[in-house]
Amino acid sequence: MIQRTLSTVRPILIDVVFQKGLALGSTLAAGSALFSRPAAAETSAVPSDGGVKTGSGPFAARAYGTANPKVGLALMPIERRPLGPKDVFLDILFCGVCHSDIHTARGEWPGTLYPSVPGHEIVGRVVAVGNQVTKFRVGDIGGVGCMVDSCGVCPQCLAGREQSCINGTTYTYNSPDRAFRGPTLGGYSDKVIVMESFVIRIPPGADLAATAPLLCAGVTTFSPMHHWKLESGQRVGIIGMGGLGHVAVKLAVARKAVNAD
Repeated sequence: MIQRTLSTVRPILIDVVFQKGLALGSTLAAGSALFSRPAAAETSAVPSDGGVKTGSGPFAARAYGTANPKVGLALMPIERRPLGPKDVFLDILFCGVCHSDIHTARGEWPGTLYPSVPGHEIVGRVVAVGNQVTKFRVGDIGGVGCMVDSCGVCPQCLAGREQSCINGTTYTYNSPDRAFRGPTLGGYSDKVIVMESFVIRIPPGADLAATAPLLCAGVTTFSPMHHWKLESGQRVGIIGMGGLGHVAVKLAVARKAVNAD
């Protein structure tokens, strides 16, 4: 899990897989040496009172990312797009570590777009909303999973299956950004701006650190159980006990399955 403090972005828990997968360099280079973004004067700061207006920005942000597959993650400056009318601006509090983050950052899957900032299990506090947003207010907690946009007009999108968008889903990182220049940059960052329809409301009182992994590992394993209507007394088979597998066991137990084999 990666947690953001008030003054900096820092990892508080990096599992063994993450360390082995991304520690290709022994030290973190300065962010400016890895990836050059416009100077701070060309971007907007977030007002301390959250008074960001629609159309303002872009916004300077800090992130852990990599400029190529041969170096480890390092702190780097990035930009977040101007706030659109249907956008939600999140101050990131937690971001889970998914194994796909490692594969993408290291270029082990074809098509990694650099600079790469992974992270698609994001939980944050709303600091601003666009003037057409209806589901969120400043101070709410929102979550962002694997997707941040789609065409919105194809049959799949209109049926609520944006992950199968005929014109191409926009993923939280490593996708061409429909709304801003360059590739999408993920949640290993201190802030992010996402369209309201791709932000999930996190209820008050939720354990935010524990909630973050539910936005990828959780929904991936919940979906088949829900689709096939797993009920009390039924058996469920789970192959592998990694990040998804252990969440699947917990979900199966919560549904009172007899065994999670």
